[in-house]
Amino acid sequence: MKERRNGFTLIELLVVIIILAAVSLLLVPTVLDAIDTFKGNSYEDQIKIIETAAQTWGTDHLYALEFYEGDTATITLGQLKGEGYLDYKFLDPTTKKNFPDDMTITVTKKGKKLRFHVNSDTGTTTKYSGDDQPRLTLRGDVVQYVELGDTYVDPGVDKKNTTKTPEITYAKNGSPVSAINTVQAGTYTITYKVSNDNTSTTIMRTVIVK
Repeated sequence: MKERRNGFTLIELLVVIIILAAVSLLLVPTVLDAIDTFKGNSYEDQIKIIETAAQTWGTDHLYALEFYEGDTATITLGQLKGEGYLDYKFLDPTTKKNFPDDMTITVTKKGKKLRFHVNSDTGTTTKYSGDDQPRLTLRGDVVQYVELGDTYVDPGVDKKNTTKTPEITYAKNGSPVSAINTVQAGTYTITYKVSNDNTSTTIMRTVIVK
């Protein structure tokens, strides 16, 4: 009877290594695809969280969102954070960086319902700086209606953790303008932005001239 051999020969080891290498070549793309899919799903989950936060915000601000059919308003992620609907440190899982405070959410009136759409391709990266992050909150309603020819006075904003004066810019139907012209009907957006070092906060107000 032959004595039982222990271990592998060199050739057998080489065969095993080749087989394992071939299997790994097949598995690695699958694993990477799974990771990318997980990241994508996590990203979509975060966008859903933003959308849900915006809907909750909308429920709490129904008094200011009595739109006419087809009217739209724009808010920012910074507003949701500033009013406590989202944490200031809210990470994009695909970049491991904060979702930008100037990312916008569009609110539209469809029938009797308000629709919220997260414009995920908007905004620039926001560096989270903890409790000393500059914060802005609107004075007055987030959406204001003005009759044609009337004078509009911006109620302004309240600020926290900054002594700087917010930068204010205007847009009409999405295009930059120098001011709100109440002689011309349209949907105007007022954007308020304040920066401290490498971090900033942006919030918006919608003014509809009819």
